[in-house]
Amino acid sequence: MATSPKNNKPEEHLVLDLSHVELDAPDYESIRQQRMDRNRRTMEVDQNGAETNAAVQIQRFYRGHQGRKEYTNRLFAKYEQEEKLRWEKMEQQVHEGQLLVNK
Repeated sequence: MATSPKNNKPEEHLVLDLSHVELDAPDYESIRQQRMDRNRRTMEVDQNGAETNAAVQIQRFYRGHQGRKEYTNRLFAKYEQEEKLRWEKMEQQVHEGQLLVNK
């Protein structure tokens, strides 16, 4: 208990009286029922919700397909560009090598 530094008496505003508070045992059955009701409401799906979810899934799959296709096309274009540069560099090296051999 806190005491006042001036007179070593307990400070009245710091004392908390809990004698009137009673803690009852929780009603587990009502808690369980409330949880089941929340779960049931969460799991309930009306027909419009199912159709909307189906449409969203179809869109998601299609957009994923489009994205993968676009990525593959860009990757292949990049590969072709790098391959073209590699061949040009190789041809230049062969040409330079022929010039050195012919001297």
